[in-house]
Amino acid sequence: MNDTATVEHDRLGRYELLLRMASGGMASLWLARIAGPEQFEKLICIKKVHEHLVQERRFIEMFVDESRIAALIGHPNVATVFDMGHIDGQYFMALEYVHGHNMQELLRFMRRAEDHMDWAYAARMVADAAAGLHAAHELTKPNGDSMGVVHRDVSHQNILLSYDGHVKVVDFGIAYAKERITSTQAMTLKGKAAYMSPEQASQQPLDRRSDIFALGVVLFEALTLRRLFKSATEVETLLRVRRARIPRPRLIQPDIPVALEKIVLKALALKPANRYQTGAELQEALDEMLMRQERVVGQTQLAGLMDRYFSSQKEEKDRRIGLALENRPHPEHGTLLFADDDEASLTNVPTVSSMTDRLERWGWPLAYGGLGIALAVLIMLLLLDRFGGSGNEDASAAARKALPPVPTDATARRPRRQTPSTVSLTITVKPDSAQAHILFDGTAHPGPVFRAEVLQSESPETIRVEAPGFRPQSLQVVPLKNKDLTITLLRTPKRVTPRPPPRRRRRRNGGMLHWKPLPK
Repeated sequence: MNDTATVEHDRLGRYELLLRMASGGMASLWLARIAGPEQFEKLICIKKVHEHLVQERRFIEMFVDESRIAALIGHPNVATVFDMGHIDGQYFMALEYVHGHNMQELLRFMRRAEDHMDWAYAARMVADAAAGLHAAHELTKPNGDSMGVVHRDVSHQNILLSYDGHVKVVDFGIAYAKERITSTQAMTLKGKAAYMSPEQASQQPLDRRSDIFALGVVLFEALTLRRLFKSATEVETLLRVRRARIPRPRLIQPDIPVALEKIVLKALALKPANRYQTGAELQEALDEMLMRQERVVGQTQLAGLMDRYFSSQKEEKDRRIGLALENRPHPEHGTLLFADDDEASLTNVPTVSSMTDRLERWGWPLAYGGLGIALAVLIMLLLLDRFGGSGNEDASAAARKALPPVPTDATARRPRRQTPSTVSLTITVKPDSAQAHILFDGTAHPGPVFRAEVLQSESPETIRVEAPGFRPQSLQVVPLKNKDLTITLLRTPKRVTPRPPPRRRRRRNGGMLHWKPLPK
């Protein structure tokens, strides 16, 4: 086929599917075109549910919820939903096409280039995302009552940056609202564990302040290029989220302004009452900080940042989109327009709910099915041993060796759990004569030497040392490697009580007072 040949694109109603942009476990994203009279056409994005999930009632209801909620939001920092439908057994959603990348990809490129994010650009992106989320939080019913929308999945992956410098929040698929078709089941978690709020990880009632905490995680990781809560397992990640021990960003990136550090720490407060109460408050705090620091960052500056890191990717996308619009073939036609996320520095954390669903759906049937096959083979071998004669003894012995060993007790049947890595922490208090107590992880340990094995983490551990007659000291330790620390206590200075001034005494002479004459 030569370059002058044409390609017949798939159609979904009035939408012409041009290129497949991405594909996940639930749906695929397509670049599509809608055409009209007088050569009118517009590029949009089609989110199409996989065919094998069309019969899944709960998932379809969740998909419809996402369409209904997102369609009500009208804000420049939220991707617009135009249409939702069901054609030829396929559920789809038509939404705004954002020509660019998500924030996760930007941070990954910076890590690979050994670069760091300018704090003013990170503040601008999160401020715009906060404005978009505030519009979602403020949605009301026709009678004026709040809909109580909570995104519940705010992360770098769901914040898009266009090549022309626009910030868009996307993916309200698991958003919570007071009135929705799909009801969240008890004892289930939805969202990415590393970006949950403490109350979300603890399965407590949520409001908009949970999204504020998630935005704080996004801002912290953008400023430091370090993961805040991500651990080896999701259980460890959830435990760290619930504790919400936040290191000071300036300890990792000293050029961050003190005012911006205070904003990050307030957004990441453990108690929702101590955070910013709305997205608008967070946006205003960031805007005011930028103004005080005399840093102007807007659409033009963000567009320049995208051009710096993604100029070659933009050229390749434009070329492939141009070929698709001209109905011309391409060697990679039908492949993904965007590369799938790999396990990079800021990788996509799978949702807890999806893992649980897959385990419930396939884990036990596969386990019982494998056990049934093993038992069937074992019975067949026993029958061969009994009735097959000596000619089959060698074959039976070889088959037995090929079988996996059968567990002899209940403990052996349990899968091995991944042991998290630990580091050694040793604290020595000076002077030795001080009757010191070392407070670590909520427990007091007698001094002067304290040793412990702690989980390796980028989150700090707070240590406090107290002793009678000495000044208490506190410090934060990031347990990334073995540490041997010495803390020298200073004695509390003794308080010197000042003597009162002497009282003036009046002299008496025969009951008469002596007075000095007044000056003339």
